[in-house]
Amino acid sequence: MLKQDLELQFKTIKFVCKCGNTITETLLVWNKTGFLDIKCPVCNLRITKTIDFDDLDGFDYKITLE
Repeated sequence: MLKQDLELQFKTIKFVCKCGNTITETLLVWNKTGFLDIKCPVCNLRITKTIDFDDLDGFDYKITLE
C-alpha cells in the first residue's frame, strides 16, 4: 500500500456571474483542483465546474483568489 501526501487546502475565491453579481465562496482544493457548485441569488444561474488553479485564465468566468 502506497502512502501519499494529500494537498488539501481551502481557498476563498470571488466569482463574477454573467449577470455581474460578485459572489464570495470557499472551496476545498485537492492537488490544485477545486469544484465550484454555486447558485447566483440574483439571476438563479447555477454553475458547476471543476477549476484547475494552475490555469485560471482558461476558465469561462472571472475568478479571483482572495
